[in-house]
Amino acid sequence: MKRILAVLSLLALTVLFLGSECKKKTFVTDSTYTEEITSFILGDNDGKELFKPVSLTEESFFLDSTSLRYYYRFDSSTRKISVIIADSPKAIYPYSSVYDALARVQDVLYGHMYRITGDDTVHAYKMIDSLNRFAYFLKLYSDNYNYRGWRFWGFIGGVFQPYLNPGVRVINDLYGKKISAVPPPKEPPSPLSSYPNDAFYFREDSIAKFPLGDSLTLLSSIRDLLFVEQGDSIIGPLNTVPYNSQHRTGWRIPAASNKFYHLILFDLPGRFSVRIVNHVPESTLIKTNDYFIPYKVDI
Repeated sequence: MKRILAVLSLLALTVLFLGSECKKKTFVTDSTYTEEITSFILGDNDGKELFKPVSLTEESFFLDSTSLRYYYRFDSSTRKISVIIADSPKAIYPYSSVYDALARVQDVLYGHMYRITGDDTVHAYKMIDSLNRFAYFLKLYSDNYNYRGWRFWGFIGGVFQPYLNPGVRVINDLYGKKISAVPPPKEPPSPLSSYPNDAFYFREDSIAKFPLGDSLTLLSSIRDLLFVEQGDSIIGPLNTVPYNSQHRTGWRIPAASNKFYHLILFDLPGRFSVRIVNHVPESTLIKTNDYFIPYKVDI
């Protein structure tokens, strides 16, 4: 009997040992992975340029096709970074089996929209603008590498809504190089739960590059309002104007810059929320569909 109990005990220990060994081989999405991905966004040069907090100037712009000018004034902002890591590998060309992760960087700007009427400035609406950017990562190396083996793979400039952007947009430069200003359709990054719509993303190695001092032109089939980086901050805005059967605007890349990445922010219509304050209706413009397009410069 003692001999049988000893054998059973040995078998139990063997099962526990094998079980622990199996666990060691499983993919562990521990908190350090989330911390390392967040560290890339906040501390890596590429991450800091593509996901830096947005600052819009108070320069005025025309709204739609009206002759009225408006401007934004943001008083405060909040930032939230969330990371979701897949618990199983998938095929991402050229890799047949690799783990991926998706980080969401959300900057919410709180402020007001003002209308310029002659020499007067009139308050138009309260405003909340939620700007979303996503960083797509692949686990290409072991934990011994920087960021524990996670590598930045793609950029998503917002919760892109194709039905809000029916126009064809193309950016070209002085040398005839053209790129689509609408994110290219790709296989949706996972995990899908953190990105509710069809995903459109730029692979990091396919982001267009232009030389310093180059002149860029946006041709669009619809009217657009852009906020464009000229120098090292977003200073727009730029309105497109009628051009033949299209709409056009342009800007110049600075001749000198310390930044490798630059961003174009497409300002899209929002929705109004109305509440009653002291028996008076108060309107707030809520925007969630603005999106970014990145490009590189030779520095």
